Amino acid sequence: MKKIKQIIKYFIPYGLILLRKKFLQRFWGLKGDFSSFREAADHAKGYSAENIAEKVFNATRTVIEGNAEYERDSVLFYESRYNYPLLTALLSVCNKTKTSLNVLDFGGALGSSFWQNRKYLEKVTDNLSWHIVEQNSFLQAAEKLIYNAPLFFHSTIEEAQQNAVFNAVLFSSVLQYLEKPRSFLEKVRNVEYLIIDRHPEFAEVLDAQYSVQYVHEPIYEASYPVRIWGKDELKTLLSEEYQLLMEWESDVDGELELYDAQKRRKKVHMKGMFFRRKAVR
Repeated sequence: MKKIKQIIKYFIPYGLILLRKKFLQRFWGLKGDFSSFREAADHAKGYSAENIAEKVFNATRTVIEGNAEYERDSVLFYESRYNYPLLTALLSVCNKTKTSLNVLDFGGALGSSFWQNRKYLEKVTDNLSWHIVEQNSFLQAAEKLIYNAPLFFHSTIEEAQQNAVFNAVLFSSVLQYLEKPRSFLEKVRNVEYLIIDRHPEFAEVLDAQYSVQYVHEPIYEASYPVRIWGKDELKTLLSEEYQLLMEWESDVDGELELYDAQKRRKKVHMKGMFFRRKAVR
């Protein structure tokens, strides 16, 4: 009987996580096959950045007050669940640089990745600073937060780099929402380590597809253009300047599906990748 209870105790938390994931996937999805990012944007209704920032602010304040472990996309989580692949990459940076861990988190909301993993990071390094580049609505919300943490906010990558020297840059669930992602990758070429997480690409060898992502309550109401990358497209793009150190399947979003104009079903995987910039010759 004791053994059975131990087995049940082991499986229930993960089962609840799966149920929560299925529940949340009811409120967002991908639709459409468009010729460009701009065309997809024309079919999206957009979103209220202020409304989203307010929801994320309320959720983040709940986390800071100790009433939840972390938030993601304004949804609260009440049990610790570290992002171990991301932590592995960050700890590898600490180990290899033998210096402080200074992270540039592009599009990091109000510190979603930081708050989720802060307890683990604080145990392994005393020299941590986490700098987030975000939209004005999030910057205004950040000014209202009261926290005791090495967390800083900036409006541009250039501004952030004027205030700190970074040894790691993080793009988590962000490159797919940029019309010209290469231009942003170019701006961080001086940073030695590059981490990509929650990056959507096709499971099979297919060209990139532009679509619209729909998000509904209880998360928030929004629809915006998104690019689903071709399989290994990003790795190929970065291969000349970066060495791939590690890659993983992100279990946050699970496996998604998308249909093209011919109604063919395509499987989308959420990937994570850890790169080191090659030595300049």
